[in-house]
Amino acid sequence: MDGSAVGVIDGARERYGDLKAQWDEQKAKLEPLLGAELDAFNTLVRESAIPLVIS
Repeated sequence: MDGSAVGVIDGARERYGDLKAQWDEQKAKLEPLLGAELDAFNTLVRESAIPLVIS
């Protein structure tokens, strides 16, 4: 082996763990917004007969 296929180093694994934790936190904040809150907003717009901004 000439050392060109080292694989994932520990520093990269640690950084991935840090970024994954940050992503999980942001994703948890985003999911309700894109789920129930967006559904409620869309229902309100439909019920209020507000015209589309973009068609």
